[in-house]
Amino acid sequence: MDSTDEFHWLLDVIDHLQSPVVFAHNDFNRRNTLICESKDNNNNDLNVYLIDFDWSSYGKRGVDFGQYFNCWGQEATDFGTGPFPSDQQMLPFIDVYIVEMSKLVGDDYPKLAVNSRERLLKEAKLIIDDYFSKVYQLLKIHLDGQWTQITKNDVIIQPINDGFTNSLYVCELLLPELEDKTYRKVIVRYVDYESVEHLYVKEHVLAINLILSQLEIAPKLLCVFKNGTISEYIENRYFNASDYHNKTLVSLLARKLARLHSLCIPVPKDGTSKSRENIFVKWFDTEMRHNISCDGFIGKYLHENSNRYPIFSTLSLAEETDWYLKTVDALNCPIVFSHNDLNRRNILISESNNNNNNNNENFEDIEIYLIDFDWCVYDYRGTDFGQYFSRWAQEETDFGVGVFPTNEQMIPFIDSYIGQMSQLVGDKYQKQAINSREQLIKESKVFTLMAFIKDILYCIWVTNEDNIKQMMDKAEIKFRAFYELKNSIINEYKVY
Repeated sequence: MDSTDEFHWLLDVIDHLQSPVVFAHNDFNRRNTLICESKDNNNNDLNVYLIDFDWSSYGKRGVDFGQYFNCWGQEATDFGTGPFPSDQQMLPFIDVYIVEMSKLVGDDYPKLAVNSRERLLKEAKLIIDDYFSKVYQLLKIHLDGQWTQITKNDVIIQPINDGFTNSLYVCELLLPELEDKTYRKVIVRYVDYESVEHLYVKEHVLAINLILSQLEIAPKLLCVFKNGTISEYIENRYFNASDYHNKTLVSLLARKLARLHSLCIPVPKDGTSKSRENIFVKWFDTEMRHNISCDGFIGKYLHENSNRYPIFSTLSLAEETDWYLKTVDALNCPIVFSHNDLNRRNILISESNNNNNNNNENFEDIEIYLIDFDWCVYDYRGTDFGQYFSRWAQEETDFGVGVFPTNEQMIPFIDSYIGQMSQLVGDKYQKQAINSREQLIKESKVFTLMAFIKDILYCIWVTNEDNIKQMMDKAEIKFRAFYELKNSIINEYKVY
């Protein structure tokens, strides 16, 4: 069976199907489906919100159905596997959709053959395959070895809907035996470069990925194509809350970060002004500032619920960000090649089952990889430290709550970083005051404020774009964390 022929067959069938054109979400995955439920009513008081409309456009009706049923019943959000649902299992979703559409557009809707349950079942099944046809083609064209001969039955493709501007797919060969140098599993990464060309340069990102792959800071890069990359897949897990207490992992991560910071990469050598512009001018722009003001719709909501949002009711976010920028300027932090998005999802832990994640000094069974270098630039050294410590030991990955670490708790990471930098650039590194333990702790605290600011702005942005006011609860939590850490910095370092 030739996969190219299969793709052409599929496209012909979809064209013949003539699925109606509707306004589609186009990224209808679990992470973009929020469930709001009352704990006071035995979970009977429910509401569902959709978010992240970057890919929304008019397209085939079946696209969103295909995305939904593709992950049906799978336990894992990102790497789930499982049987495709039967028609009977699909019908509850299909029937409710038809009923709701009938209420919205009239009773004639279900009377049309194109809107029958049989028709919607067929669309959902076919357009799932259409969703992956380009991925199959990429694998055959760009990978070598047995990948060039794959058929539809030889490979499993699972979407990982995890990125802000990208789509990820895990692709696994099902062949029982592999030739030498043939990778069984790979990651295909699509990036919508056009939508972010005002934020970063595509050529820079691709060059960075290639260099960091060769240095084994990132997984091995196998291919670069017009809108993305294909890389080796490494069995891994994300860095998690308990890992902050694991001396082995903390040391490994700090040393990996030191290697990254020590590099000389062929991109502009000072991205601090660009980063500042992206965050405080393009993102926290005039429109967002107005929306959280007394006259804006978010500002009015905050005022009406001032007891729920005491920090927003007391402080001005604009004034606080101005204070932060002045404090950073006075810090004179060194500029290094920075990741700029060092969150847990971009830190992969690959470990042997024999290691059992114990707190030992054995590095042989563990490896750490960094991924997602879209935002890498030469920036303040403290930026990555701040992102790391802003999530310190928090159970929740994205918007967790927790106590900021003490100096003693920060030292294992700081000391491992300094030790690795001294090995890379010479003993003189740790003898300079700018590279002392005390200086790095101070930088970490100040730039943690930056991580909190980005969290706050993201919550406001989602509220503004999707009108999900519950996100302001998370913004309030992060604003409080900002305020408490700011006061601690003022008291400790006499910064005003």
